[in-house]
Amino acid sequence: MSLSFASPAGVLTVLALALPLGALVLFERRAQRLRGPLRLPQPPLRAHRSSVVSLAAIGVLLALAAAQPVLARETPRLIRSDAQVYVIFDVSLSMAASRGADTPTRLARAKALALRLRHALPDLPVGVASFTQRAVPHLFPTPDQAVFTGVVKESVQIWEPRPPSSFKPGVRATDLESIAELGANGYFAPEAAHRLVVVFSDGESIQAFPARIAAALGRRPTVKAIFVHVWDAAERIHLAGGRVDPNYQPDPAGGQILAELAAETNGQAFSEEDLRGIVGRARADLGQGKATPKGVHRSRTPLAPWLVLAAFLPLGAVLRRRNL
Repeated sequence: MSLSFASPAGVLTVLALALPLGALVLFERRAQRLRGPLRLPQPPLRAHRSSVVSLAAIGVLLALAAAQPVLARETPRLIRSDAQVYVIFDVSLSMAASRGADTPTRLARAKALALRLRHALPDLPVGVASFTQRAVPHLFPTPDQAVFTGVVKESVQIWEPRPPSSFKPGVRATDLESIAELGANGYFAPEAAHRLVVVFSDGESIQAFPARIAAALGRRPTVKAIFVHVWDAAERIHLAGGRVDPNYQPDPAGGQILAELAAETNGQAFSEEDLRGIVGRARADLGQGKATPKGVHRSRTPLAPWLVLAAFLPLGAVLRRRNL
């Protein structure tokens, strides 16, 4: 644990403390001159001690806040080396569907769900891939959650890369058999005995053959699969100018396709609302393994807001004394 200051020069604002202290001295001198003719008792010097201390505390606390102190911590990162996960996103055009022009698309909801899933699996390396007609790796499994978040938010986009069939209106570009490619060598580290893919899709695919996918993922070491159905019957693809894509209609059969894939691969299909179920199944599929230290987890906590709040305590004492 260490303490650093982002703007050390900010501490010089403590010099402004001279203004309220000077004002207090002038006020008390004037009060003393007025008490004399009125034959009022002069208060002892110690009566001003609390005001001076309170004003000094306010100045010091605000000066420290201006220096922007940051508390840095480093804790060992415990990571399993025997297990790895991929989240793989369907990035076909149908994943741009939403309930309204200003509501999250299917892909946006899938991304948000994947980030929550990643947060629930802090001890596992997690990678990112996407697919339309081919699987595209964006990030090999890593324990770094910040890198994972950046890749999901920035690199995973609709039709990136764009499949050739996308240039034919009304023709589906999604091929769920693309995920079979993750059963090949090169996606997972050799030491990863426990392997899992979590597929986020609306299931609106060209004809898929579950047996082929099961055979590819079933090669040793086997890859287990979880399918997450991101879909709503009321969703449409919204275009510029408030228009709706006339070539797209939601397909209710997508959920059944994902369920069949899950059954053939000995996996499980979930709706997008069932995060707890997804996390629980992921933990069950990956089993228990020994986590070993691998790097450190760094956290930074800005202290300036807390110092500003603390300054309100002596300020309250000053205001109470002055009956304001």
